Amino acid sequence: MKKVKFGTDGWRAIINEDFNDENIAQVIQAFSDIKQTQNNKKIYIGYDRRNKAETSAKFIASILAKNNFTPI
Repeated sequence: MKKVKFGTDGWRAIINEDFNDENIAQVIQAFSDIKQTQNNKKIYIGYDRRNKAETSAKFIASILAKNNFTPI
């Protein structure tokens, strides 16, 4: 697993190296753990047209759903 690095514009990563399913799951699970006390469990997922964006958004939605969020 490569280290996840956040910069001023968000997650700084190379697709399929740093930005991979293992690291995505780690980041989204940490987000879910922090937001568990949130009253509104709807989470809007946006993405751009970069490689693997739609696939990653669906993967993120599945992790959020397992944590009782409603991905939109």
